[in-house]
Amino acid sequence: NGSKMQDLILLRKGIFRAPSDELERLMLLIAETSRRLKTELKSLRELEPTLNDTPPSLKLLDKIEQISIKAGQSAMLFPQGTFDMRFVGLQYLATQMLSSTALSTSSLDPNKERRVWLENVSKEFSNIREQLISSVKTCNVM
Repeated sequence: NGSKMQDLILLRKGIFRAPSDELERLMLLIAETSRRLKTELKSLRELEPTLNDTPPSLKLLDKIEQISIKAGQSAMLFPQGTFDMRFVGLQYLATQMLSSTALSTSSLDPNKERRVWLENVSKEFSNIREQLISSVKTCNVM
């Protein structure tokens, strides 16, 4: 659809004075959703059959999370108080990848409870992705 392509081009090139309230709400929603899903996954990974006999060390996962948070913050805000919409484009791609990965993983997981959870995760991130595109139109353009 041509309209969605124009929105994606805007995401790729745009620098805005500030995110809209709607876009700010979506960024917070992504963070809150990720925290909630991380907690839910801890118990789901223990269901039979287990997902992994040797999970990565918590130190490694914590370090990856710290680096990702720092990188994400620097990608979002720039000098002179501008808000770089490329960050929103990255969130769009991340939500697309999460949605696709969850859906494809659900088709392979033999555990019904995890499979249903993964399908719901896929739908949730797909919905957020669509909202991201819609919210760009409400931003204050420079």
